[in-house]
Amino acid sequence: LKTGTFSQEEPLTNASEGISRVPHEATPAVISGSLAYRSLSKSRLMIAGALIILFIAVSLVKVYRFGEGVKLNTTRQDAYRLADEFLTARQVNPSSFHRVGWLDENADPMTLRYLLERRSVEETDRIYRQATRLLLWEVRYFKPLEKEEHHVFVDADGARVFAYQHELDEDAPGASLSMDEARALAEKEVEKEGYQLASFDMQDSRGEKRKARQDYTFVWQAKPGDPRNVDEALFRLQVVVAGDQVVGFSRFFKLPDDWVRQREATKLSTLALYIAPFLLLVGLVAGGIFILVTKLKSGEILWRPAGKVSVALAFIIFLGEINTFSTLDRVYPTSIPLSSFHLLLAVFGLILPLLAGLAAWLAVGLATSLYPDAWLIFSGPARRVWRRDALVAIMVTLAASAAIGQIGGFMANRFHAYLPVDIGVLPTSFDSSWPAASFFISGLTSCLLRTAAVALVIYLVRAAVAQREWWLGVAILFLLISLGPAGAHSLREFLLGWALGFLSAVVIASILLLFYRDNVLAYIGAAFLLPILTPMIMLLSLPPRFFIWNGLILAFLTLIVLGWMFLTGPKAQDVPPGAS
Repeated sequence: LKTGTFSQEEPLTNASEGISRVPHEATPAVISGSLAYRSLSKSRLMIAGALIILFIAVSLVKVYRFGEGVKLNTTRQDAYRLADEFLTARQVNPSSFHRVGWLDENADPMTLRYLLERRSVEETDRIYRQATRLLLWEVRYFKPLEKEEHHVFVDADGARVFAYQHELDEDAPGASLSMDEARALAEKEVEKEGYQLASFDMQDSRGEKRKARQDYTFVWQAKPGDPRNVDEALFRLQVVVAGDQVVGFSRFFKLPDDWVRQREATKLSTLALYIAPFLLLVGLVAGGIFILVTKLKSGEILWRPAGKVSVALAFIIFLGEINTFSTLDRVYPTSIPLSSFHLLLAVFGLILPLLAGLAAWLAVGLATSLYPDAWLIFSGPARRVWRRDALVAIMVTLAASAAIGQIGGFMANRFHAYLPVDIGVLPTSFDSSWPAASFFISGLTSCLLRTAAVALVIYLVRAAVAQREWWLGVAILFLLISLGPAGAHSLREFLLGWALGFLSAVVIASILLLFYRDNVLAYIGAAFLLPILTPMIMLLSLPPRFFIWNGLILAFLTLIVLGWMFLTGPKAQDVPPGAS
């Protein structure tokens, strides 16, 4: 500005002083066997011990949970055997059909929400179990390019056939019974299922003329005073007769229409609760893309080692797809050839791992460019530096997770009319070919992708605080709104749910600040264990040997990974991949 001309840049460069920039390939801040890490102080270790004792004490408080006592006492092969025997007794040859079985948690969230607004969790559980069964194996029998199907529902806890449906082609031939004849068949089916018709009133009966037969539907409703009726939620039985055979028997609750419309209505406030977490996610993705572009320009991302990790993850996810293949025929549309459907599944089974591997490549590359010391996870000496504090952090996390879950259950029991109640009986993937493999793969995926996401969030927050960015306040506002249940239909419902979410957020943030800090092994170890521990315990507690063996296999694989993390490692002179 003073001279009106540009200065010569040569005298201004580092090269003029005999200093040159380190090539980008050697930029990661990793040194074999050396790590600048400040261990947890004695006072923090004492705080961790006190918190672990406190969290364990809280987690031992007795809380009744929906579905308590329901167990998976039958395997898929048991369900197949019972379903085959049932169809054979009905003069149906099961070997002439393709079959597929999967677990179905038979709990309607809308019905349970209505009951919980009027009854306690324990009473709702008892009423719902009187009406139906909570955990079923559904076995589907089908033929490609034919509409006829058989669905047999096996009680996974009681090991007996609970319900049956027979889907017929609308044009399939059959008898044309009169209304009275069809009703007699339906009444016989109701009594066969163990219900007394004297306890029910006929609610609806209608016929439907098909091309070559006559179909009927009959609905009975429990009389006033029945313990399964709760206010305007009325217990009903439905029987479907096609021609001269019963093709369907079902149990359900008829909810009041006004209440259903109110719960399903989308209010402006409800829309705002859904938008806040969406905008927060969009902002996180946008921030990640911005940082990714910056790191790409500076050449700080180590693509080769990140690529190795992503290839391993893609292969692991591919194995997971193969493990779930046995249940995918449940969505097969019989209007197309079965071979075409399987080809489509194979294509998706290849595309999904490739997309997941690409996402992991970008996520791991970005996260390790933000924290180059993360590559030291492959260094034995570094893991030995981290491992004591990592064990402490993980123990606090697991104890806190159990305690928060117990607090949530206690609050749900106390305020069941407003707080959402966990109605899940089992985690997903118990119906995969090998549940142990599914949960193990979930843990491996979590320790890569979730850890990378946490690394990005921490980096953005620290950068925003250091530079006093204006958007940090907006992000905190969206985060606070997102802590409440998006589906809340009243202020009390939102505030109670928000309080639980806020408690969880405070506990998580405090544990991260006090114990995790820059301990990479702690983040990866916790992300690996959290999705695995509960399913492992459940597998080991189930009676069938198949599930016990899966629990033992999962425990063995988990111990191998934990042994690599905490017990073994390369020699001190080994160099981690990021430095090679």
